[in-house]
Amino acid sequence: MSLKLKTTVDTPLVSIIIPCYNADHYVAEAIQSALDQTYGNCEIIVIDDGSTDSSLEIIKGFGNRIRWETGPNRGGCAARNRGLALASGDWIQFLDADDKLSECKIESQLDQVGPSTATRTVLVCPWCHFTGNKEEQLFDLKPYMTSVTGADVLVKMWSRGDMFAPHSWLTSRSIVGLIGPWDETLVADQDGEYFGRVLCAAKNVICVQGVKALYRKPGPENVSSSVSKKSMLSRFKAWQSVKQKLLEQRNDRRAKRAVLGRLRSVAYRCRRFPDIIEQAHHEEKKVGFQGAHLGGHTVYSLLSSFIGLKATLRVRSLIKVCQKHTECAGVDLKGKNDQDHNDIYMAGMCDSSCPLVSIIIPCYNCEEYVREAIESALLQTYENCEVIVIDDGSTDNSLGIIRSFGDRIQWKSVDNKGGCAARNYGIQLSRGQWIQFLDADDKISLGKIEKQMKLLLSIQSLNAIAGCPWRYFEGNEYDPLNNVGSYIHSKDGASVLSDMWLKGEMFPLHSWLTSRQLVEMVGSWDESLVSDQDGDYFGRILCAADHVVFIEEEEALYRRPGPGNVSSLASEQSMWSRYRVWESVKGHLLKRSDSRHARKAIVVRLRVTAYRCRNYPEIIDLARSAEKEFGVRCYLDGLRSRYMLLCSLVGIKAALRVRSVFKD
Repeated sequence: MSLKLKTTVDTPLVSIIIPCYNADHYVAEAIQSALDQTYGNCEIIVIDDGSTDSSLEIIKGFGNRIRWETGPNRGGCAARNRGLALASGDWIQFLDADDKLSECKIESQLDQVGPSTATRTVLVCPWCHFTGNKEEQLFDLKPYMTSVTGADVLVKMWSRGDMFAPHSWLTSRSIVGLIGPWDETLVADQDGEYFGRVLCAAKNVICVQGVKALYRKPGPENVSSSVSKKSMLSRFKAWQSVKQKLLEQRNDRRAKRAVLGRLRSVAYRCRRFPDIIEQAHHEEKKVGFQGAHLGGHTVYSLLSSFIGLKATLRVRSLIKVCQKHTECAGVDLKGKNDQDHNDIYMAGMCDSSCPLVSIIIPCYNCEEYVREAIESALLQTYENCEVIVIDDGSTDNSLGIIRSFGDRIQWKSVDNKGGCAARNYGIQLSRGQWIQFLDADDKISLGKIEKQMKLLLSIQSLNAIAGCPWRYFEGNEYDPLNNVGSYIHSKDGASVLSDMWLKGEMFPLHSWLTSRQLVEMVGSWDESLVSDQDGDYFGRILCAADHVVFIEEEEALYRRPGPGNVSSLASEQSMWSRYRVWESVKGHLLKRSDSRHARKAIVVRLRVTAYRCRNYPEIIDLARSAEKEFGVRCYLDGLRSRYMLLCSLVGIKAALRVRSVFKD
């Protein structure tokens, strides 16, 4: 630990407590922001909560500039309580391992404290979300500048639907000792509960402008985004705890209004769990006060003020169902294949405001990226998703990262059999009416599934698939979007596939959202393939699809393939796999459409495949024979244009010979 000044009235000691669990990407920044404080009398205490990544090594790297401990994983609250037990400061600054403080934060706050205001005082500063080096707008402190006591601040926060980041507070030791430890039984809203008690005990609240707390934009790994029942019960328990403390301090009309408003906000988040809503309904009656909550979901809150939260949620549910029935009304389902099954299935779709979507993520040795993939799935704005992760016998820390998501995902670990086998197992476990595949190193934008589902439900078809634009990315660098404009008016999958092959284009597997009926119709992923597996699978899907629709607003993010990616392999096994894919999908396409357009597309795709297989004469001979069967002269404008032009004139084999001569 670095040398500190002795505690005096002018320079009281500040203890900065940093809990850390699997934060190797961020913890160094958090610790450095604590070390960089301009205030000269700080001790920094880092509690590693049983991390399974390299967090502890990073923490140890700071040497004697900090004090640290490590122990078994017991959660962030337990880690903070351990930090409090070790702390000797007159003031306590909590800081999560993925957040940061501006350099003058603590000094500027303590400059506002005099001898008469040091007891039972809490200080607060503005805060802002940040991602990488990008900061968002600061949270405005102006409405709170005239507040005196902590109860006043809490009433305003609950009435307005506001919150403060946990590290925006700096709390006197007297308050920390008075309110007791963090509640280790909570799994969500722990900071709301703790600082709610802090404010109820605070005689003075001092707002300090000009500095800030930097709050990393929460992802699904953050408890604030969890929607499990355990998480929702935790939020309700946190409200009950703080409500009791607040009403002990203030039992007036404004306080009751704030308590009721907060209850309704919590109940809205818990709306999928009837037993929690029933408890909230009884609590509402106990408060015995009707009033609109002015922050947050205003229409819902206003309606609650007239008819109560339970009735309001029923009205909301009824409106959602009516909207979906309206969308489904008047649609002629006659003439469809498998009509009886179609009618039953569509009736189920109409009765549900949001059919279940299963997001299936296979993972093999992807510890660097799998967290981002799972987070992009959990953060989807579409309300009804299940996330299924299949660990394909990883030998790195992938499984530990997957397990850290707890009951927010369903996961299984199996022997290494390849990505196709993992996806097939994921399909077996899934329950969704719609299937979203996502590789462990890729991501999808947050509104992708919601926008695609809205469009799919509007066309009322079971044999349907939705696509979206996509782009390559690497780290924080993103390529331009691949436009879907030319596909927007496509009607059937065979036409889309033909257009893709003619243009030399592709869509990564996670750009698609597929109905379960199509998945069951085409069968499983081909586990014998070692390359272009998604080309085979979605080629078959498209050949079976009656309807293909595209959205333009959202995107699939496709990590730029490295040398170990199967798409980049040039082995003989890989090339045979690509040729087999062409043969397989060609057969399905011709069954669906034996038009000149489809035949041209098949020949163009054959020539592109042959070019990749040019080092394997046996494959080239097969390609030449296949080319003769079709007897279609065509030229692909774009990819390998000189080669394609030669192919159209002299055929595949001769074109490759000419190319070889010029190379030599």
